[in-house]
Amino acid sequence: MNVIICYATCWGCKFGQCFDPPQQHPWWDGDDVDAAEAAGDAPPEGDCACPCAHPEAAA
Repeated sequence: MNVIICYATCWGCKFGQCFDPPQQHPWWDGDDVDAAEAAGDAPPEGDCACPCAHPEAAA
């Protein structure tokens, strides 16, 4: 099993479940939003760092 280790990738991409065809998507999910809220931090933002989250690069 191949695994991508990167803080800024979503769970699916970490475990090779990438979007095909590529589509923009965030690295964070509801658990990350809840954790930030509980810690008093700003909500997470930004796209997943996996190439499948950047369809313009695949073109």
